[in-house]
Amino acid sequence: MGNLPPQVNQALALLEGAGFEAFLVGGAVRDLLRGVRDIEDWDVATNARPEQIRAAFAGWPLADTGGRHGTVTVGLDGQRLEITPYRVEAGYSDHRHPDTVRFVPSLREDLARRDFTVNALAYHPRTGVIDLVGGQRDLARGLIRCVGEPEARFREDGLRILRALRFAATLSFRIEGATARGMERNRVLLAELAVERVRDELTGLLCGPAAGPVVARFWRVLAGALPELAPPILGGRGWRRVGTALAALPPQPALRWAALLWEGGGPSGVLAEGLLARLCLDRRTRAGVLRLLQGREVPVQAGRKPLRRLASQWGAEAAGQLIALQGAFIQGSGPWARRRRAELQRAGALLEGLLGAEDCLSLRELAVNGHDLTALGLQGRAVGRALQACLEAVLEEQVANDRTELLAFVRSWRGIDR
Repeated sequence: MGNLPPQVNQALALLEGAGFEAFLVGGAVRDLLRGVRDIEDWDVATNARPEQIRAAFAGWPLADTGGRHGTVTVGLDGQRLEITPYRVEAGYSDHRHPDTVRFVPSLREDLARRDFTVNALAYHPRTGVIDLVGGQRDLARGLIRCVGEPEARFREDGLRILRALRFAATLSFRIEGATARGMERNRVLLAELAVERVRDELTGLLCGPAAGPVVARFWRVLAGALPELAPPILGGRGWRRVGTALAALPPQPALRWAALLWEGGGPSGVLAEGLLARLCLDRRTRAGVLRLLQGREVPVQAGRKPLRRLASQWGAEAAGQLIALQGAFIQGSGPWARRRRAELQRAGALLEGLLGAEDCLSLRELAVNGHDLTALGLQGRAVGRALQACLEAVLEEQVANDRTELLAFVRSWRGIDR
């Protein structure tokens, strides 16, 4: 285990100095054991109750952030820590939130209520890792496994199904057999979850390094959260094609969401637009996804002129994403597929070269502007038309993006004799 941040050690010491026990718990322990260095979330569990936590940290910035869970967020020298009493929960009538929460004095009881074994670990610098459920063994094996009986864990909180998939995708872990079967049997619970939570879990999953195999393996589960893509819209073969494509694409949210919807969203994007709106994706990501889906049938050629025009029309980033998407969805190993993949690879490399050379691809990159053309005597809409003509000429490599050459081009184009 690496050294803990001084603020975490200070929090443990303050609680112990007040007569309580305290342990680092959850994802931070898991990530420390994995050798992760840039850990952002630090959670501490203690047998102190909320009012006792607040008293132990008197004088420090405090916020009650856990509701009936009793979590107190503490700010220690610029580091936020969440301090939560040991607790047990019961009666999940909505399959998401406990009906009752009870604070307990036992760390054992607190760890036993957690979702997956790799998250049910505690640590203290003096005692080392406390592992009551085989979490270290599963961590070493790269395995996501429920604490206790999977059916019960998922019926308590349906979001755990998507969390399991996200952990598998982001950590590149496998999902243990009984846990996987419990997810399949309880996927109907996904329809009851808050769309914002579904959106966030799916975005994390899709951007994980192992998103491809997770989507291909657990498509039936995912269809429970995304009924718009359930058969017959997208069957098992289509989901597997999506999985293969995800594995070939960089982890950019708009790009990965577009890949998910590429097969089932349709050229019109109507289905995709409804799905993204239902999940409340932010406006910028949603617009980027829908734009990429409109490019399913856009012909991409590996030539300087067509690529400059593509980048001008779509923007440099979107043009690169479109090339990557089209290439990712070419299936098969026949002659046509090989030729088309090779052409798209050449197109991607050429586009990078064009961007690296800082080619002029938009009006704002032209070496002339409206003031220059006004000085030639153009007014009103004629200025805009002349600028667009300049851009077209540059894109077609009829003239260089040079102020003198462009002004000469405009004089010739407008018949200006000076």
